[in-house]
Amino acid sequence: MDLQDKKATIFGMGRSAYGAARLLLSQGALPFVTDSGPLANVAEWAARLEEIGVPYETDGHTDRAVDAELAIVSPGVPASIPPLDALRANNVPVIAELELAWRFCERPVLALTGTNGKTTTTELLRAMVAACGHTVALAGNNDRPFSEAVLETPQPEYFVLEVSSYQLETVDTFHPWIAAVLNLTPDHLKRHGTMEGYAAVKARIF
Repeated sequence: MDLQDKKATIFGMGRSAYGAARLLLSQGALPFVTDSGPLANVAEWAARLEEIGVPYETDGHTDRAVDAELAIVSPGVPASIPPLDALRANNVPVIAELELAWRFCERPVLALTGTNGKTTTTELLRAMVAACGHTVALAGNNDRPFSEAVLETPQPEYFVLEVSSYQLETVDTFHPWIAAVLNLTPDHLKRHGTMEGYAAVKARIF
C-alpha cells in the first residue's frame, strides 16, 4: 500500500488503534483517531497518541472522521456504524487493523481463531516454533497488536496470531500460511446475529 500523505481515520481508541497509528506514521500516512466514548475511558491511549503527534477526537464521530482516504477499524467497533457506511458509499476502503498489518507483513503467518482456547493454543504454538530455533512474534487479539509486531526490524521469521471474529469482519486480502478454527460455540451473537453468521465470519480466516 502506498500511504504517503494519505488521510487515514482509525475508528476506536485503544491498543489496536495505537499500533495502527504507529504503522501508518511509519508509512508516511496522516492518521486521525476517532472514538464514540468519553475521553475518561481512553485517557491512557489518548496520552500515548499525543506523544507521537497523532490527533484524535472522543465523544462521537465528527465530519473529520469521514474526511479520509482509508478507514481502519479497531476490533471493538461494529463494522456497520453510520460513518463507516458513509465512507464505503464514497468508495473509501474500510479495513481491519489486522488487514492493515497484513499488508506490511513479510513473513509466514500462523493464525488461530475459535470461541475458546485461542490464547492458550497460540502461546503453545509460539513456544513450539521458538523451540525449533526460529524467531517468532505472538500478536493479534492479545496484548500486542499485529500492526505493532510488523514494525520489528528485521521482522521475525514467523508470526503467530490470535484472531477474533471481530477482527475477521473487515479483512480483505488476509490469507495466513497456516490457519485453524479451534471450535465454535454460541457467543457474540448480539454482534453476529446467528450461529450461521458467526461461523461465516470465523471462516474468513481461510
